Amino acid sequence: MSVESFYSTSVRITLKGIVQGVGFRPFVYREASRYAIVGFIVNTPDGVVIDAEGLECHLFIESLHANLPERARIDSIEIFQREAIGYTDFEIRDSTLGEG
Repeated sequence: MSVESFYSTSVRITLKGIVQGVGFRPFVYREASRYAIVGFIVNTPDGVVIDAEGLECHLFIESLHANLPERARIDSIEIFQREAIGYTDFEIRDSTLGEG
């Protein structure tokens, strides 16, 4: 699914690459605030997972590529449309690295 044609208001995004230990989660938090996105970001054994809800999800996703931190690199991105959860803010969750 291309980002350009993606206009869902509720998505789960999984990113792989150099996205852990390079300030990526604070960067995503800032971009989420910029586009009024609610949800969360978390490091997992499978990469960085972002649940995002908001009217400008497509712009938020595009900004992840366009404004990427200097030491970060996105090797793959998977975007899945899903039902809205009804988040009220955006949060950085504790990493689940090494868990289940």
